[in-house]
Amino acid sequence: VDQKNYYLKCLVSRPGLFVASRFKDHCKIKGISVKGVRSGAVTKQGIHLHTITSQTVSELLTELNKKSNNMVAEVLTKNLGAYFDSRPGTKKKGLKILSAYLSEITTSEFTLDDGSGLSKKNRLSGKNVMDLLSYIYKNKEMY
Repeated sequence: VDQKNYYLKCLVSRPGLFVASRFKDHCKIKGISVKGVRSGAVTKQGIHLHTITSQTVSELLTELNKKSNNMVAEVLTKNLGAYFDSRPGTKKKGLKILSAYLSEITTSEFTLDDGSGLSKKNRLSGKNVMDLLSYIYKNKEMY
């Protein structure tokens, strides 16, 4: 592409497919025919063109703890579901994992409705928050 490099900082749910689609669009502009795009492992017939690496989960969490980002929180919730339950990651699976984790820390009732904490259906008491903060304080090496 005969354009200057540009950076796009946004959250993309399927980055491989996003990049492949953008690549296809640029090929079309240059008169190159591309039949389709797909994400996943490169087949034996395919040619690996490029690998994109993103921030690690640890880096994302560090940034999330400094600058609140609701979309990152929602995506990480889904990723928890995919990692500890099954793929694809969903909000429901992620909330199940978060609820199980929080249940080990606090004995008070709570309700989680989203990963960002914005839902009016989220219900956490002061005791829930204090139990969580005390747990984090006692287990600093984990955080």
